[in-house]
Amino acid sequence: GNDDYEPSVYHVEGDTAAPEVTKLDTTEDRVDGQDVVEATTNGFSTYVVEFSYTPSGSSATTYTMASGTNIPVQTLLQKMGVELSAEQAVTSVAVSHVQLTNETDQTKSILYVMTLDDAYQVSASTKYTGTATLTVKIGDSTEYVISVTVTEKTVSFAPTGATYTGESVKPKVKVNDEEVADTKVVWRSGDTVVTDLINAGTYTAEVTVTSDEQTDKGNAFTVSKANLANDNVTFEADGFVAGKKYLHTSSAITFDNPKVKLGSFDITDQVDVSYTKNTDVGDATIKVTPKAGNTNLDGEKTFNFKIVNPVAQIGSTNYPTLADAVEDAGADATVTLLADVELSSPLTISKAVTIESKTGGTYTIKPSSTFTTGSGNAGNCLLNVTDAGELTLKNVTVDAARTESNAPLMVVYCSGGKLTIDGATVKGGRYGFCPNIYMTGKSTFNMTGGALVDGVVTNESWAGTEALWLGSEVVATISGGTVGKVFVNANS
Repeated sequence: GNDDYEPSVYHVEGDTAAPEVTKLDTTEDRVDGQDVVEATTNGFSTYVVEFSYTPSGSSATTYTMASGTNIPVQTLLQKMGVELSAEQAVTSVAVSHVQLTNETDQTKSILYVMTLDDAYQVSASTKYTGTATLTVKIGDSTEYVISVTVTEKTVSFAPTGATYTGESVKPKVKVNDEEVADTKVVWRSGDTVVTDLINAGTYTAEVTVTSDEQTDKGNAFTVSKANLANDNVTFEADGFVAGKKYLHTSSAITFDNPKVKLGSFDITDQVDVSYTKNTDVGDATIKVTPKAGNTNLDGEKTFNFKIVNPVAQIGSTNYPTLADAVEDAGADATVTLLADVELSSPLTISKAVTIESKTGGTYTIKPSSTFTTGSGNAGNCLLNVTDAGELTLKNVTVDAARTESNAPLMVVYCSGGKLTIDGATVKGGRYGFCPNIYMTGKSTFNMTGGALVDGVVTNESWAGTEALWLGSEVVATISGGTVGKVFVNANS
């Protein structure tokens, strides 16, 4: 009933020293639940029945093992597809037909048979490679003949190398693709035994694959230096934000309590932090480099910030950005513009504040070339007045034109808040509808002077909303100034 067995019947006659052996034709059948093999002969003589075994899905009974390794014979049979029953036992194991690789002396052994705890084991030579035949006898009559190839022992690592992280990067160790337990590997840095592979350098692995044999000590695993230029190097310090604008003073700008991390690992004590161009107005740089003699790090990383003249003022306090001034403003504060202002994202107004130009000037609030929008109307405008906000624009120009990209952007979005135009000019909007000022919800709009210039409506269905949209619940009073096209909802 086992298709892995192929029976053969031989007719043996003649002198026992030189018998004549003839393989007979056979037929196979199954009778009364038993496999029956029939062969016909024409006289009395001796017959030998031989069963050849090939595991299902395999082309030959061949097993490959690394030099210096061993395997229980019963495990070897299982790998060949042979499962022994509880009543079956291995009674003998013999080695024959040894063929050594690249050796003139073919008398050496490459397979050794031993018993351990009353079980047979086969051990491969640590010195030689080649092939041999292993004959395993089960009980009194069944034999399995297995061709064994002994190959050079190959040690590999997964991963094959690593980069310094500040933490252990010890790899998995394999011998001929068989993973080796950590307890069988001794790691060294030079002559020193190490438990963890942390610092950059070359480590060697001594791998125990039998009870008394070790691999060559030259199995090298390299931990490379970390390059500081990589994205996972970060700089933190009190008050520092990369790319932020800082107010020009008479002193060089530096930041206290610097901390440098490689991923989540703190490498501050391994690096030097220096500054360039951190005194005058312009782009300043923080440079992080390895300390002299450091063997874990390489390269350098720079972080930039800007030093600017003040663009806004509250009382006698100067600010590098309009956003900083608005954030710092108290109730009903007046923010005075000292220069033109570029916004990098929508400026949200959630308090009562007046923005006006310094006496003698008319300054402009506009988007920067890298202006970042968000979602909805509140994320796609230059000024966003919330229901808690009260914004007065006085003697300023608010221009949402994005000349670099011509991308859509509303000028002012007011949902439930209060907006007063007092001598200000609002223009440059480009949006699907109502590109300049969109008043919605229970908002209040007052205009005493200035100009609302028609923007660009990109959706023709909303033509007529170019300058101002007044929603149905908006209370609006216009007592001066000039206004372009206005859309007024019912009941406004």
